[in-house]
Amino acid sequence: MGRKNKTYRLSLHQQVYNRLTDMQAFGESKQLAKTDGSMQEKIFSYSTYQSYYRACQSFVKYIYKNYPEVTTLNSAEKYVNDYLQSLIDSGKSAWTISLYCSALVKLYQIAPDDPKRFRVPSRYRCDIVKSRGTTVSDSHFSEKNHATLIAFCKGTGCRRNALQKLESRDLWSRDRMLKEVEKLSIQSTRSEKEEKHLTCLKNALETFPGYNFFIHHRQDKGGKYRFSPVIGRNKELIFERMTNTLPGQKVFLHVPNRADIHSYRADYARNLYRELLSTSTPVEQLPKCEKYYCRKDAKGKVLSKPVMSQVSRALGHNRISVIASSYLYDL
Repeated sequence: MGRKNKTYRLSLHQQVYNRLTDMQAFGESKQLAKTDGSMQEKIFSYSTYQSYYRACQSFVKYIYKNYPEVTTLNSAEKYVNDYLQSLIDSGKSAWTISLYCSALVKLYQIAPDDPKRFRVPSRYRCDIVKSRGTTVSDSHFSEKNHATLIAFCKGTGCRRNALQKLESRDLWSRDRMLKEVEKLSIQSTRSEKEEKHLTCLKNALETFPGYNFFIHHRQDKGGKYRFSPVIGRNKELIFERMTNTLPGQKVFLHVPNRADIHSYRADYARNLYRELLSTSTPVEQLPKCEKYYCRKDAKGKVLSKPVMSQVSRALGHNRISVIASSYLYDL
């Protein structure tokens, strides 16, 4: 066996990789981790891991450039606040700074009540530029040539990753869903996968009683499954596109990188909110506990919490505050 080189040290990049990799808990229950107090020590989503990894590696580059004598993560920790302040000085958005702060808080396990913890700038809806209005990149994307894709997105609310793997089998009618519920319900024993599928079906049928066609989002963000209703005036176009796709083939062979999928999801969210609100109790007649009062730059706007909850489920989110800030901003 070779002799161990005692002078060898892991680079800061490798130290970041090792520390974040040890925190990976993909597929584990976040709720259970909250209960046992281990949530702060774990990363539950692969996409979150990727974002945190990029942010921490950016911090390492800052250390190499400004403090080349630093060779360990522990000794670099005292420069975290200086780095985050440099992001503010360079004009980074409050959302970007918040992400980088969260990544470093996770990396160093900084407690929420730590007096030295960096305080990120306030975030205001009016400062959001992503998926708001026309940008330079939009000039390289033809809405006319991709009219079918846009109409499909606005009627289904698909995320990009779900859109890329969508197949004809992912279109479900209410009748098909009811038959599947009946079939699973009479089974004496069900696997864990079948139990989750049954719950998913029941939730969609109960949450959206007025809709007849749904898109099954398989392993969407966070590995979740859900059914979202097909809405709008392009239902026939969506139905034809799905049913005319051969089994095993993708509904869309290519989804352009320039397509602003998030803005189409926002259109879906707003239109679904309006549709659901038209058959629900008017906002002004709701009890105070069921009203959502927007804050900051949207102060004065009042939304329906029950309807927001329905829209939230359709989009695959858990918190209605996300719907208010990221999707219902133009209501």
